[in-house]
Amino acid sequence: MNGMRLAVALIFLLLGLPILFGFLALQSFPAVANLPTTEAANAEMAKYVLKRLRDAFQSRKRQRIVSISQSELNSVMLFAARAVPSFRGRTNVSSKEITFAMSAIPPGLPADRWLNLELAVSPSRQGLEISSIRIGDIDLPPGIILPFVTFAIDMALGDELGSLILDGVDSVMVSGRTVSIGISISPLTRELFLARSKARTRQINPFGDTADAESYYLAVHKAAEVGILPNRGSFLPYLRFAFGLTHQQAADGDAVAEMRSAMLAVGVYCGLRQLEILVGNVAPESLRNQPAHCRKTTLNGRVDLRLHFIISAVLRVASDAGATFAIGEFKELRDANGGGSGFSFDDIAADLAGARFAETLFANATTSETRRILLGRMKRESEVFPNIEGLPVGLSDSEFKRRFGDVDSVPYKTMLTVIEKRIDKLLFHART
Repeated sequence: MNGMRLAVALIFLLLGLPILFGFLALQSFPAVANLPTTEAANAEMAKYVLKRLRDAFQSRKRQRIVSISQSELNSVMLFAARAVPSFRGRTNVSSKEITFAMSAIPPGLPADRWLNLELAVSPSRQGLEISSIRIGDIDLPPGIILPFVTFAIDMALGDELGSLILDGVDSVMVSGRTVSIGISISPLTRELFLARSKARTRQINPFGDTADAESYYLAVHKAAEVGILPNRGSFLPYLRFAFGLTHQQAADGDAVAEMRSAMLAVGVYCGLRQLEILVGNVAPESLRNQPAHCRKTTLNGRVDLRLHFIISAVLRVASDAGATFAIGEFKELRDANGGGSGFSFDDIAADLAGARFAETLFANATTSETRRILLGRMKRESEVFPNIEGLPVGLSDSEFKRRFGDVDSVPYKTMLTVIEKRIDKLLFHART
């Protein structure tokens, strides 16, 4: 019994002390200043570097070298800041060290309590070498960080994955303002790490029930297959059908959970298959290679607006409004950068309309009467999708800068206000 008590005490110390220390290290100010404004080139750079990192991690080769410039690292920081408004980050690369400075307001704490972190990594041919770390105004011994992070990952994911992943960093080298990371991790370990990470994320912040989402997916597919749902024209019948089913099912269960599953099913079926990452495989195995019947359906006569709307609605349910908007905003900024379709405020309108649709739907999910009222307001597109006439579209990077400056400018925010007011007037969002 004494041995059991000692083990419990040690676990409490290992897991509880860092939390207590972090709380004590909170400060009343952010150590990182406001970030520079996001531009199209930043968005393109962030997308490119994240894809490169993902491809390197998913490669079948055991050994890889991934090079990332200081500008690319800061673009990723910018993306994170647009997604999480309380986050600020900055990276500096020099021949002596790579420093990462970050400030954020921890969830659930007052707006004046900031967690400030500064971490420095030294160039090394012998793996990952942390040269200094500071939390708040407290300097920590750098030698304890890697063991602690390794232990935390091992505890969370099992199979000593923390050791395998961190030990797999062979080298960190610097040339000019570019960092080159040598990685030697077996494909099996990488696959296991990604799978376990996704699974733990779902456990910590579950989106919904996989089996329920799959049943809604199958119901939508069968309805389209027999002609109850259209394969052309408006996408709205798919929303009305799916949430009509939740209205029936919710009498015997949790309405919010049913709506979440239905939203994900429609998002995967008529939006983006990659949304399955939120819960796991939603499409039944027998249908995974079959094209969706709704792939040619539209909102306001356009397929792309349907995609913007439903993907943003799903992300709004899974995340906060800031993260949802950041994803759509960055896509538009990327399109404005040479070769894309240009920055289009009608796409932004579809993103915002999808997010607001989800907000209103879930805010009124608690009673059968409010669900019935909202279902009755899904008969026409004009009830859920705003007027987009006159919104600037197809703006190149230079044209966007000339007319709006940046995404923090008054003209840009004014245009967003115009869109929000149009959404406010939709019948779907009227008081129930």
